[in-house]
Amino acid sequence: MKKILFFWETITWTVFMLVLFLSPSRSIPHVHIPYQDKFAHIGLFMVFSMLYLRGQLKISSSKTFAPGHIIVTFIIVMLFAIFLEVLQEVMHAGRDGDFTDILHDFAGFICGSLLMVLIYGIRPRAL
Repeated sequence: MKKILFFWETITWTVFMLVLFLSPSRSIPHVHIPYQDKFAHIGLFMVFSMLYLRGQLKISSSKTFAPGHIIVTFIIVMLFAIFLEVLQEVMHAGRDGDFTDILHDFAGFICGSLLMVLIYGIRPRAL
């Protein structure tokens, strides 16, 4: 249970993303900015990746990332991205699942991971 507390920010962000991505599209104010939905996917998943990576650092009590931290984060983020798109497709709440959204979610993961590695560094793999 104590380890889950290290991820309270990530859990809160995940709930926020679920509500945002699964709300009927008509309930979200519309502002016409080209590709706004794609930028939203990149930004939201960038923050999601950063929070998840930071939670892993807290659990490992390390000051740098191991390659495994990034691999685990990649798996979690991509499974969540696929899960959201499948839910959007089957819920029929005025939203459609879109494969390109998953690609933009991946771009957000890359941006967030690179930023965290630049901030905290990465441990070289032991030989």
